Amino acid sequence: MTAQSHSPDFYEKLVLNSSEMITVLDADNIFSFVNMAVVGVLGYQPEELLGRSVLEFIHPDDVAFATDALAGITTGQSSLIPPFRYRAKSGNWIWTLITGSCFLEDPAVQGRIVVWRDVTEKEEAKQQLEASEAHYKSLIYNHPDAVFSLTLAGKIKTINNGFTKITGFTSEIINAPFTDLAHPTFFSKVTQALTDASNGKSSSIKGKIIDKSGSAVYLSLTIMPVIVGDSVTGIQGIGKDISQLKKSNEKLERQAERLNSIFESVTQPFIVIDKKWRYAYVNKIFTSGLGKDTSYFIGKSIWEIFPEAIGSRFYNECHEVVRTGRSAHFDEYIPMFDVTLTYNIYPFPDGITVFFMDITKQKEVESELQKLSLVASKTTNGVVLMDAEGKIEWVNDGFTKLTGYSKQEALGRIPSELLQGPGSDPEAEKRIRDSYKKGVPFSEEVLNFKKNGERFWMHFEITPIFDENGNLTSFVSIETDITELKKKEEEAAMLAKDLFAHNRDLEQFAYIVSHNLRTPVANILGLGSLLSTTERHTQQFEKALSLLNVSTLQLDAVIKDLNNILSVRNHALSVTDETVLLSQVIYEVIESLRDRLDSCHASITIAVQENLKIKATKPYVYSIFYNLLSNSIKYRSSDRPLHISISLEEREEYSIIRFADNGIGIDLHKAGQKLFMLYKRFHSHVEGRGIGLYMVKNQAEAMGWSIKVNSNPGQGTEFQLFLNAHTA
Repeated sequence: MTAQSHSPDFYEKLVLNSSEMITVLDADNIFSFVNMAVVGVLGYQPEELLGRSVLEFIHPDDVAFATDALAGITTGQSSLIPPFRYRAKSGNWIWTLITGSCFLEDPAVQGRIVVWRDVTEKEEAKQQLEASEAHYKSLIYNHPDAVFSLTLAGKIKTINNGFTKITGFTSEIINAPFTDLAHPTFFSKVTQALTDASNGKSSSIKGKIIDKSGSAVYLSLTIMPVIVGDSVTGIQGIGKDISQLKKSNEKLERQAERLNSIFESVTQPFIVIDKKWRYAYVNKIFTSGLGKDTSYFIGKSIWEIFPEAIGSRFYNECHEVVRTGRSAHFDEYIPMFDVTLTYNIYPFPDGITVFFMDITKQKEVESELQKLSLVASKTTNGVVLMDAEGKIEWVNDGFTKLTGYSKQEALGRIPSELLQGPGSDPEAEKRIRDSYKKGVPFSEEVLNFKKNGERFWMHFEITPIFDENGNLTSFVSIETDITELKKKEEEAAMLAKDLFAHNRDLEQFAYIVSHNLRTPVANILGLGSLLSTTERHTQQFEKALSLLNVSTLQLDAVIKDLNNILSVRNHALSVTDETVLLSQVIYEVIESLRDRLDSCHASITIAVQENLKIKATKPYVYSIFYNLLSNSIKYRSSDRPLHISISLEEREEYSIIRFADNGIGIDLHKAGQKLFMLYKRFHSHVEGRGIGLYMVKNQAEAMGWSIKVNSNPGQGTEFQLFLNAHTA
């Protein structure tokens, strides 16, 4: 098929009325021709540009580049010049992409033909994406911890400055297997963590790696999969240097072992006296020391067996403990046995418990014990000695500085009762009680409260002390304030979560731009080219024009989707609560969809108080109900009239908005985690784009809400919106 020849008048009208801005620049870059499209692109009338230099309107920072680019338009070539900024009549800077052809030697033209296109929106989106990528790249590379990425084969792809600072390795480590860094004792854990990550599972491990100098560095590693769509495409890791903490723990363990070896050599008899001063219990150490068996004491009065003790300090202290309910601790010389005993007397509802010990034979080790006590009292860590029941017998100065409680305030108290409060983990408290009962060494990290009410995290290690007969006599606790460590761990975990979320959003955005924009843009370009060569008022021209309109609408829909998504993401951190009358918003949504509801004979039941107000963002609340109601109409059952119920259930700490219909339902087993993902649809027989539920979830989460779905195919669907603070 050969092109038809047309009159000059035809081509003149084609150029003058083209939707694209077409200009002619002479050799000095002066406008010699401008078509009417300039009005829509830049806002100028053609005569406002004619005779003026194109360089007058170019952004000062782009003039040099644009001058060289225009000069590069040579005869016989069609040159595409990268975008630069051009001043519109409104004063705004417009990013333009131009295509130029040189016809300076052609007497009919005598200039360069330049076609202008407004690409401002695309260029600004590109710059925004580049700025966002640069921001998160800076966060990663300047993070003090070691942040690195690996291939699925476990080879190192990227490292940050923290990685270099901790390990000493720079770019020479790239492409090396990460397992090469693992200490032999840590190799199997690292290998398993990498295997788990390649299968989509995150893990946290602790162990030693070998740095560049050959020294061992103790790390806490978090290994995570990088998931794109449904596939694991790589591995991300964060390593925190905990060598100093490890050394501190090892030092405390050595101190605890030393104290433990000392306390294991100490025996302590004890007795239980009831309210009538009768022996209720005596241990074997007590009876063997007096050469009597248990039956000699049980049920008899202590003052009848030892009448010489009446009037002694022991006698007076026992009565004082019963009277005041406060424990007593003292030493007393016993002339009858020519020994000095140390007593610990504790009250309990049915009497008193008396712990005592012969300290006469311990004089020779007094100096050593004083030295050990000095060490324990001066260490910055808290050291606590407890009896077999877990009650405090002694604390060092480190404990006092750590908690704010004096030694006198701590003596006789159980640490958990002294330090724990609202917010402490009851499960941890249960584990602690069980470990005390078992009499085994254990460690825990718990949230405690200082005397002034200040919250702090404590790591403690408990070591039980047994006498030579294997009887549990006491416990030693070494305590460390790990509040800052906890904060850093939480910050690292939050950063990793945020980085993962932002990475997922960037990937989703890139997917939309590269896939959803590609088809309509390609269609528009192709159809535009076809229209330029097709005669008007022909069937082919009309069909191409119709398809061009469809592609333009598709492009507009994708751009609106992007705007909606970016609006939620960009405003999520700045969402401000306002007082919203919930029932009013619901009725506004219903009225906006009244024609569609009436056409399908739908009925709606609303169980929401007319005057109920909530703290929320009204446009988001409106959008959520609009999308849910639209979906109910779209996916109604053909077997029964559509019925929708909207109700609100108020509980003590939160409220639940229930939105339910009797439509065709969703197979949640098939939908899985994809239910709220962008462009995911589960009913192909109904037209839609798959963005509604994505917007519902993102707008709900932006207001601090959460969402849950219950649905069965053929039975209907219920959405539950959980509001933390429900009433205004």
